[in-house]
Amino acid sequence: MQLTMGQSNYSIRALIRHVGLVAAILVAIATPAIYWVVVTHHQEKAIDFKIQQSAERSARYIASNDKLWINQPMRLGEIIDYGEAVSAELRQRVVNVDGVTVVEIGARLADPLLKVSKPIVVRGETVGFVEGEISLFRSLVQTGIVAAFAAILGFGAYVFLRIVPLRALDRAVERLKTATDETAEANRQLAMKIRELETLNEQLETIVKNRTAEAEAAADE
Repeated sequence: MQLTMGQSNYSIRALIRHVGLVAAILVAIATPAIYWVVVTHHQEKAIDFKIQQSAERSARYIASNDKLWINQPMRLGEIIDYGEAVSAELRQRVVNVDGVTVVEIGARLADPLLKVSKPIVVRGETVGFVEGEISLFRSLVQTGIVAAFAAILGFGAYVFLRIVPLRALDRAVERLKTATDETAEANRQLAMKIRELETLNEQLETIVKNRTAEAEAAADE
């Protein structure tokens, strides 16, 4: 019984350690991974929308200027920039169908880059592409910070899941051991009482036999 209880206790402890380790790994890895996916997805949607708008504006301009647009890079640059100042976080370029750059606006960005390309369609024909790119460097740094906090949180979760359940397990095992010892002591006391009763019963039987024998002997006289 003690061996079985010890083996069970060890199995539960091992299970708790494994659960704590898995939880810590999930927190440390899943948290920054989810953050990165959410942030880049949001950025991808934003740049996709902006480049699509640039492609549609370019298509309208090219449709009204036919083949002259390729020689008017400054005007095309104003169109794809929406007439606003060039964004420091977005680099755009217009290329023709041969891949030759017609105009490019925006400063060179730090790697890694997120790139989007949208076709410029005029009267059902693709005449070029608007390409856009943004730097993911800031998001990468932010993800690294999140990963550091997640690692600390994961370590805390590992320690918490090891200490708290194991302490509860130790208290439960101690209570069970105490209850088992008390039951064993009660059984021992009961066995002693039973032996005492058996001895008393044997003594009574002996007395009865002796008294019966004396009574029979007195009757014979």
